[in-house]
Amino acid sequence: MEVYRKNPVPVIYTELGFVRAAPPSMLADCPEDLPRLQLLQRVAGGKSCVSELEHSHWLIVKAELPDDIFAWTGNTWKVIEWRMYFWKLWDAETLVNDSQPAEAIRPADAGVSAQFLNSLAHPTSCLPMLRETQKVFGEGYKLKQEIATVLEQIESPLIACLKLGTMKQLKPSANSRSQNVTGDPQISPRLRETILRRGNYRCLFCGQDSSATSLEVNHIIPRNLINKLHLASALHTALENLCVTCRDCNRGKCDNLTSEDIEYYRKAFSSQGHPNHDLLPHLTKLSELQAL
Repeated sequence: MEVYRKNPVPVIYTELGFVRAAPPSMLADCPEDLPRLQLLQRVAGGKSCVSELEHSHWLIVKAELPDDIFAWTGNTWKVIEWRMYFWKLWDAETLVNDSQPAEAIRPADAGVSAQFLNSLAHPTSCLPMLRETQKVFGEGYKLKQEIATVLEQIESPLIACLKLGTMKQLKPSANSRSQNVTGDPQISPRLRETILRRGNYRCLFCGQDSSATSLEVNHIIPRNLINKLHLASALHTALENLCVTCRDCNRGKCDNLTSEDIEYYRKAFSSQGHPNHDLLPHLTKLSELQAL
């Protein structure tokens, strides 16, 4: 019986190319092990997440439990064997030091799909968890400041992109574009190709590439707002106001920006090296106008 995680994990872990494969764990169907056995049964029955089986430094992704687990009552003295696939909290550091643990196997080989891992991703940082783990292990595990700095640099765009993606996965509303439009007439084929190439042919919001969906070039500050609020007309074709979206994300976007939208964009584009960084002054002006 295969049981998969329900609770989310910090997004950085879903970027790892491996999970750890633990050796089989053992417990006996006896009174002493009955509380643990009952927890396994709750997990198997979907009443608890596999995360309840974790230690302080593990993130369990999947557990393999015997099919007859519900037949045990704590009095047969049978030896029970089960297995788990997991990350240790400090596995996030492998994105910095380019190493993998000896127990590492590909998620696909563990029966864990990329789509499932993406569904676990949550826009939180791993650093608070790593610092708590450091307190437990003391000198046995120490989070170096230089490692924490690089992890934060890796996490920041992942977190921002995930928040943007969640925010934009909206059902079309009365203000949403509903026409079957494949391109903006103000965006030339040459400009469109420039933006697609700059965005690595991936949707800014959900991350899908051109092999999975049709891609479009989208205005971050919508055209109707540019006209309505008398913003710089150059924003209609300015590189900093254009991004790559898939068809679904573009259709699900509202032709307006809330204060929450603007704040997410500010965070996503905060790095000076980001191609949309120069849009920040326009977003600030937009925020000020909306506050009037």
